[in-house]
Order: sequence, then structure tokens, then C-alpha cells
Amino acid sequence: MKLFTPLFISLLISLLISCTLYANPDTWIQKTSMPAQARAGAVAFALNGFGYSGTGRDSTGTLLNDFWKYDPANDSWSQAASFPGTPRKNAVAFATDTFAFVGTGYDNSGLTKDFYKYDALLNAWTQIADLDSGGSYYSRRDAVAFGINNNGYVVGGYDGTTFYSKKNYEYDGNRDTVWKEKTSFPLPGRRWASGFSIYGFGFSGMGYNYSQEYFNDFWKYDVNTNSWTQIADYPGSSRGYAVSFVINGYAFTGSGFDGALKGDFYRYDLNNNLWTAIASFGGQPTSAAASFQLNGKGYVVGGVDTFGYKNELWEYTPDNIAGINSGTSTNGIQVSAFPNPALNYFEVENLLSGSNYQLKLFDVNGKLFLDQPVSTLNKKVFVGNMKRGMYYFLISEINQKIQPVTGKVLLQ
Repeated sequence: MKLFTPLFISLLISLLISCTLYANPDTWIQKTSMPAQARAGAVAFALNGFGYSGTGRDSTGTLLNDFWKYDPANDSWSQAASFPGTPRKNAVAFATDTFAFVGTGYDNSGLTKDFYKYDALLNAWTQIADLDSGGSYYSRRDAVAFGINNNGYVVGGYDGTTFYSKKNYEYDGNRDTVWKEKTSFPLPGRRWASGFSIYGFGFSGMGYNYSQEYFNDFWKYDVNTNSWTQIADYPGSSRGYAVSFVINGYAFTGSGFDGALKGDFYRYDLNNNLWTAIASFGGQPTSAAASFQLNGKGYVVGGVDTFGYKNELWEYTPDNIAGINSGTSTNGIQVSAFPNPALNYFEVENLLSGSNYQLKLFDVNGKLFLDQPVSTLNKKVFVGNMKRGMYYFLISEINQKIQPVTGKVLLQ
């Protein structure tokens, strides 16, 4: 007598895998600590399925340039090639489609502006053009950085001037050219802000200005129009030194310092311009940590809490990994992908006739995979050659008659 059929066993395995991937949503779990000095003011990024963190300052005041690689598959760390610049703290990092970049910060001689490119396949660093090589001579620390497709952006920071910096610089990863100055952040300069990118937009907010004020405002940078617009304020207290990561098209921001250490976290929904409270940070309230995102999970490493400097790693599982939904814009226009799940293609349903749209398709880590026009006459999106998994779409009406629409589509 057969107790279990092959089909039943297959379904049971799928269920167990699903529970492993999606169990305990909206929770933090402590993972293996980075096997190096505890530190604050480090940088972190994700590249090719691994997380990386390095530089910073330890509890003795020693500045660091070591780098470490995190493998989420077996929850383990290994040492990567050290950062080739001087040991430093409060640098910035961003990742493009193929490389990661680290630069600026504070070393034993003061402010810096040198920048380096990291090739994960070769485990090697190469120096690139200094920030501000287009003309400005100020180095900086405590800036914000984010990557959008193959470009990187560095915004603000302390540059040695009385009023701090509000300048915004773009680095073209396709050409390895000098930095180009773009439209500045629209308010007076600030340091210790937080930044991220979603659906091809960059975001910067919070931080601390020359008048010794903390902020909770947030601003969106549109690379196509080279302009900034204000979004909903961060609902937590005004603060600096917070961390941010992006999962499944949502941003997650929290921790930091407002005169006291903070542990609250909030999720930002670009589609509805809405912040929502999520589970507080799993460790003690923490400031000056570093963060990255991998495979639909967020990670926070290091920082300082009431017990001192840390090398802890905490993993966050959101409550929106599972499930497939349609997109709804802020003015009620509903758009769906069909069939969903999709195999070789899906069609964009419910588009308004007479309008032209642009569809962008991102993976769970925010990497852009498709960028194509769609309309009621051309609504088929071919995905047969793409890796299977969850993707997120952003549909924009070219003449901006409706707000952008976001949603999910599963390729299987």
C-alpha cells in the first residue's frame, strides 16, 4: 500500500520550501556576526547574490579598510579584498548592474574624495575618478549614495563648509567618465541623511543640517527630468544615521539617532506615497549601521548601541514577499498582468486607450531587466528568456495623465 504518491510528496516539498522562504513575515532574525572588529560608520552593498561590508571605525577609534563577503545560502562570511584607499569611516557605497563603488569619507588626514570600483568576479578594486573631479574641490563625508541602473549618485554630506553640501553628482558606470554635477538637493545642505532607489528614482531624506536640526522630510530625484519633488515625510522622529534597504519594490528605513538611539522601522510604498510602521529592529536601538538587500530580505550590520560598537548581522523578512497582485495608481487606475504567473510572456491589461505607456520590470533587488513601451495595441511583454522568480513592474503614462502604477508578476 502506498502511503504517499509522488505528487503528494512533491506538493509537500513545495509547501516546506514555501514555509522556509516565507515563514514569520515582518520579523527580524539574528544571523552570523561579521567575523571582524565591531564597527560603526561602515558601508555595505549587495552584488551578484552576496552582501559586502567594510571600512568604518572600531571602538578604539581605529579606522578600518577591511572588507567582508556574506553568503546568505549558508549564513557565512569570508574575507574579501581590502578597500585600497586609506582606512576611513562614513564613506558612501552604491552598486550598479555590474560593479560596486565606494568612496569619500573621513580618514586620518581628514575629508576624502577618492573613489574605487569593486569587481566581485575578480575580487579586485580599481581606482576611478575622484568625486568632484568636474570642478568643485571639496571632499566630503556623511553623504548619501544610491545606484540607478548603471549610474551612481552622491548627494550632500559634510564638505568642510559652514553650511554643508547639497550638491548632487552623477557617475556614469557605462563610460567610467568624470563625475557630472546634477540638480542639487532642493534644501540647505545636510549630513547623515538616508537614501535608496526604487523603480528608477532616487530618494534622499532625513539627516542633520548646519543649524543642528534633525529632519524627517524625504525627496524623490527623477533622473530623466533631473529634478527633485517632495514625498511624504518619514513618520518616525526626525533623525540622522538611519539605514535603508529596498525589497520587492518597497523601501525600508529605520534605526538612527535623534538625540537618542532609535530602533523603529517603516516601509515606504511609492505607489501610494505612504509610510507604514513595521516590526522594530531586532537588536538594540542602533545608529550608524550599514545595510544591504539580498533575495527578498533586508540586512543590517554593525553600528553602535548602548552596549558599544557591534559586528552583529540582522535579517529582516517582510510581509509582502508572497502573493501576486495587480497595480493600482493613486488615482484609481487598475492595471494587471495576465497570465500571472507567466511563462513566456504576459499582457498588460486595463490600459487606457489613446495613451502611451512605458513599462519597466525589476527583480526583487531593484535591478532593471526590461524597459519597453506598451499600449492597448502593443501590450505583450516577452519574458521567456528571463530567470524565473518574482518581478515588479512600473508603468508610467508618457504624458503623465495618470500616476505611475506598480504591481507584481511571477515568472515560473
